[in-house]
Amino acid sequence: MPIPERFFEDADFFEYFESEGSPEIKSAKEDLLNQCSIYLSPKDIQKISQSFDIAFYFHDNADDKNRFRGTGEHFMTHPASVARIIADLYGDATTVCAALFHDTLEDTKITRGQIEKYAGAEVLSAVDTLTKVTGFSDVANERETIAKIYLAFLSDPRGILIKLADRLHNIRTIQGIKDVRKKEKFAAQTLSVFVPLAIKVGLKDWADELTDLSLAVLKPDELRLAEKIKREKYTQSLTYSLFLPVEEAILREVSDPSEVLIEVLEVPLHTFVAFQRSERISTGDLRPVRVVCKDEADFRKVTAYLKKYKPNADWVIYSRDNQLECRFCYGDIEFYLTAATIEAFAKSTASLATLYQVAKTDDEFYQLQRKYAQILLERPQMLLSQALDKEDARPQNWVEEVQEGMKHRFIEILTPQKERRVVYEGATAWDFAFSLFSEIGLTAEYAIINGERQNLQTVLKEGDQVEIFCSRKGWTISVQTIDTVQYPGYKKMIGKNLRRILSLWENLKRGIIDGVPSKFKTTGIGSVDELEEKAREIILDAQDRGKRRLLEFYSLKCGGADKENKPLVDLKKGWQETGGRFHKRFGSYENFLLDCGLERVEEEAIASYVEKIIEYEKKLPNIRLLVPDRRGVIARLTAIAALSVNIVNVGIEHNLPGQPAGLSEISLLVDVVNYDEFSKVREVLDIFAAMMRERYTGKEEIEEEGNSFFSCQADRNIGPYIAAFEGLGMKILGIKRKGENVVFEMQPFSKEELLRSASPRDLEEIKKLLTNLRSKGSALVGLYP
Repeated sequence: MPIPERFFEDADFFEYFESEGSPEIKSAKEDLLNQCSIYLSPKDIQKISQSFDIAFYFHDNADDKNRFRGTGEHFMTHPASVARIIADLYGDATTVCAALFHDTLEDTKITRGQIEKYAGAEVLSAVDTLTKVTGFSDVANERETIAKIYLAFLSDPRGILIKLADRLHNIRTIQGIKDVRKKEKFAAQTLSVFVPLAIKVGLKDWADELTDLSLAVLKPDELRLAEKIKREKYTQSLTYSLFLPVEEAILREVSDPSEVLIEVLEVPLHTFVAFQRSERISTGDLRPVRVVCKDEADFRKVTAYLKKYKPNADWVIYSRDNQLECRFCYGDIEFYLTAATIEAFAKSTASLATLYQVAKTDDEFYQLQRKYAQILLERPQMLLSQALDKEDARPQNWVEEVQEGMKHRFIEILTPQKERRVVYEGATAWDFAFSLFSEIGLTAEYAIINGERQNLQTVLKEGDQVEIFCSRKGWTISVQTIDTVQYPGYKKMIGKNLRRILSLWENLKRGIIDGVPSKFKTTGIGSVDELEEKAREIILDAQDRGKRRLLEFYSLKCGGADKENKPLVDLKKGWQETGGRFHKRFGSYENFLLDCGLERVEEEAIASYVEKIIEYEKKLPNIRLLVPDRRGVIARLTAIAALSVNIVNVGIEHNLPGQPAGLSEISLLVDVVNYDEFSKVREVLDIFAAMMRERYTGKEEIEEEGNSFFSCQADRNIGPYIAAFEGLGMKILGIKRKGENVVFEMQPFSKEELLRSASPRDLEEIKKLLTNLRSKGSALVGLYP
């Protein structure tokens, strides 16, 4: 039941707070007012105090489920904490009051009119922005709510600041959420939406904390490992013996040491965490130390001295945004030197919070900060306007486009009409074409950039003037175009449209249709023959691209972006190791590759597939054999092993300790086709290795060119030898006497023929024959060259 307005015009409400407010709530209010009194006027303090009391009353009289948080605390502790976060940034009274009211419209019986009357229209506008959208499905709810936050860039950015503070406090107290899935979903949304948003509006410290606390939910084991790495790397490595001499040298060179800032920068935990399953965990490199000089003169003095002090150090000096900066590596410390002019410092410290701090009209630094804070918002506002102005700007599309855009730096370009537009840093002319309208992207043929004709793969730069020209024949996209564009949404759009061509061809083959529908004329495909040719091209190119994506993920997972690592086994092994839903979803390995190439498989699924390959490789058996260090031995062993296994890696260790000279250990990492046959071949390999060791214990080796040779004493029965050679896939070309021996000359079959001829019976016979030959003291010289 709404309370009478009179209630807020006398002392009754304050008395309610005094009588009903718990010590915890009263302490939170006192703490907030003490912080605000540092920088706000008594009139503002009174307004905040009244807002606190009103907000408390409505939360205290809300439904039971909205009176207390999951942590068991009174709900008012949350808006009080959010308001305190704003006050720590010296937010003005309007912003602090909006923080106190931010959940009242959603969770209590207060009306918009009451908020506007007692707190003002600006507070109501911010609170309205912060109120969740309801009445849709869960997915639609989330999308509409996120859309509302982004739209605040154009209508009321103050709401974004409070929403970020709200999310920061919620993630700090996330353990109050008991439902594990709900908690993980909340943390994942924080990473995907609110962290990029915080970075984009200049609140990096908030972004770091939001990231670390979200990962504590999503990746607790990795975060514990990150804490261990950070503790070991940074508390032990940043020693005074390294740091102090450089610090003292810097302070000696400057005109006034008290005006130089030297601080060891805190390294967020998420620096050491692999965000994607395709990444490896970082072990940390250098500990950052920031040095801020008051002017360019001091900056040049310090850098000149340090060059003499450490002439062989890794120096990088550059100018960014009209500000001199220098990177100086010394040991495992990295110094960042900056000449901080008042304008450069104002630019580096400007954020969304700057716009809602108490105005200081006579303060030059504050005015510069406000100027750069407004510039900070300008490009996100342009991105939002562009996304909304597109002809195909459905809510799902533009929200995804803006959400992805918040993760990137922007560059500004111009159209021929001098219209300013923003694209992501690294975007190509084809990205720009899609940003105008999807049909322009699908039919783009070339670009005119700064008056010169360029291909669509050209990467755009700040200030470029760009005009897109389209083909009159139809679509120009192909599978290769997916790699040309940078924005993931455009990649998916291209893949989706190429898939439409494949679906049309499949329907044609099944007899569902008997020709190319007229609506497909825009693709440039006018006949069945053209359709078939295009479909076959898409399939081959997409499967090839799918393989490349799998290899890229494998390389990243095993060695990082700077190293190329190739799987030991065929990529199809991952398909054999997966099953169930994965097989049901994609149907076949070839379809999986196709969907990977057309951007229809999310990165999580690709990473999962690659992990199956890596897990399989870790379980591969390793056969170790001690053999003579002679030419051709490995080839002979691998020929026998190939009867039942695929050899994926061969290692050799020479002169092992404790072993006789002239022997090496061969390590065969094998991919087993049949474990029963493998055990038999393993025995055969052991016998063969023993025979080779016996063969090369001082006896003369037969050295002949061309085919392989075998010798035995002339009085022996040569029947078993012929059977053994044929069982191993050898073709006997001739038999001749050489001294007291008989020499067999043989030509090996190919490995493919050898595998085809292998069977369990063959293996048993070979094992028996080799054992028999060995017991008679015979010698094998070369079964497989």
